[in-house]
Amino acid sequence: MKFRAVFFDLGNTLLYARDSWKVLARRSDEALAEYLRQQGIISETAPFLDTFVRALETYYARRENHLVEHSTFEILRRCLPEGTPDSILHAALAKKYAITQENWHLEDDALSTLRVLRETGYRLALLSNAANDADVRALLEKRALAPYFQFVLTSAACGYRKPHPCLFKRALDAFRILPEEAAMIGDTLEADILGANRLGIFSIWITRRADTRAGIPPDSTPDAVIASLSDLPPLLDSLAASPS
Repeated sequence: MKFRAVFFDLGNTLLYARDSWKVLARRSDEALAEYLRQQGIISETAPFLDTFVRALETYYARRENHLVEHSTFEILRRCLPEGTPDSILHAALAKKYAITQENWHLEDDALSTLRVLRETGYRLALLSNAANDADVRALLEKRALAPYFQFVLTSAACGYRKPHPCLFKRALDAFRILPEEAAMIGDTLEADILGANRLGIFSIWITRRADTRAGIPPDSTPDAVIASLSDLPPLLDSLAASPS
């Protein structure tokens, strides 16, 4: 079984969060609100923050049911006066994500694993459930991941979240390969593994940061399980050496 491409998840696969998100999320939203106040878009930060956070929480509670991704840009626009320039919205979101990006750190074996795979000849894609495309692309640059990926797609850019087939199919189409020629590695059974399984992509569950306490649903059973990224090249080598 020889694959031509490997698809990666991002958060809790290549990157991990060092600190609790609760405090950082508030700080990042406050930075966004303060920028909007400085630009004269809002007069007070507290009422805006209540509206914005409530809008985000309402959306987050529903999106896993329909898998449609509405970007934070869209949600922010609904919370601001009509006619607010796009440039202001983008700049405000950059302020927000500059704070949360500092909490994402590279796994120690991320770059070395990607380097080995690239040198072996695999084509690499990144498929991330993320509500802001610019945030992910900035993270890839900051953590030196960008040069390794020939294809990057976020749910914000696609309009759908994993396990919706949109992200997987677009990666397959970009590389002009069949599902059986690709492997998907991620930490989330309900998104990465289920999405790959539905299309016949070989699914690899990385458990280092995964929640392994619950049982594994039958349709989300991975084809392989690894504990760390450094386990991936040997696994792919063994699969390539085995009969199809």
